[in-house]
Amino acid sequence: MRDAAPWLLAIALALAVTALAYAAVWVAPKLAAEAPDVTLTLRSQRETTLITGVVFRDERLLAEAQGYFRLYCADAQRVPAGAALGVAAPDGEAFFRGWLLLRLERELAEAGSACASGRDALAAECARLRAAVAARDHDAAAELAGGLQARLFPDEERTERLRRELEALRAAGAEDTILIAPESGFFLRATDGWEGSAGRGELRAEMLAAMAARGREPTRAVGKLVTGRTWRLAAATADEARFAPGQSVTLTMDGREYTAEVTGFFPGGVVFTGYTGLEELLGARFVTAEAVLSETEGYFLPAAALRREGEETYILRRSGPYARREAVRVLASTADGVLVDGEGLRPGQRVLLGDYTEGERIHPKE
Repeated sequence: MRDAAPWLLAIALALAVTALAYAAVWVAPKLAAEAPDVTLTLRSQRETTLITGVVFRDERLLAEAQGYFRLYCADAQRVPAGAALGVAAPDGEAFFRGWLLLRLERELAEAGSACASGRDALAAECARLRAAVAARDHDAAAELAGGLQARLFPDEERTERLRRELEALRAAGAEDTILIAPESGFFLRATDGWEGSAGRGELRAEMLAAMAARGREPTRAVGKLVTGRTWRLAAATADEARFAPGQSVTLTMDGREYTAEVTGFFPGGVVFTGYTGLEELLGARFVTAEAVLSETEGYFLPAAALRREGEETYILRRSGPYARREAVRVLASTADGVLVDGEGLRPGQRVLLGDYTEGERIHPKE
């Protein structure tokens, strides 16, 4: 029997190890599975709809060019009221007088400001002249030297001659050929026949709907001014009832987000008005946009975490080793769960999914 004792001891140890291994593989996961839970995390959800429509701005056509014209403004350039935009005339002689008037006006302005340059400006000009001489750039050096001479020694006789020539050109009607910006705005060369349809007065949405369906031929003109700081979008949508007057709506057009206000309705559509982003929409006319119908942020949970008692919806969360009840409000449903809110909820809290009751001890303990 003494010889068998070591064997018996070895067998006992083997059985004990086997039991521990079995517990580790099968029993422990089952104990842990008694209290499945999820961690509270914030999630946002947007409900959107696609809309199509026409962008309108406060626009003013410039006079139609007859015969000869030349513009001095680039597309989307901001110009002040009274700025000279170019020259337009029915014949070459009148066009030349207007062109010459603008050129001489610039020369007179430069001559008048010749002595107004400060010491820093003169020093900089001298430095540019020295650099041109060092680089053997004779043309640049000659031009810089001439400009420097005009600043140091203004030619009063030349200035007086410019004034007399300008008076003669004005008397000959040269000013009538110059296109002047009647208002401050963004200058655009392109015209498409929609100018003036969205003036500063009340927008007639039913007219816009008819125009959008019919279309119009481009108007012959040298360009137009986009004035004011607002834009409007008359958009067709099947979700018209989801919008309310004065509602603030986020619109995404061409990858950019804009904030607009609902300012009108027409059959099958909504009029939105935006007060920022006009510069990006200068070239837009017919657009497809994405409008946000609703935007919700809340704590995400699987639907199985919700419990109901009477009129109340609640969850059970871990509070130490116990289950604690928290009332929640369901904000929105998602494809894989719900978004909820509640006064006692915080990010990182763990919500129980198992069959527990308020105050019950959770196994295994945390």
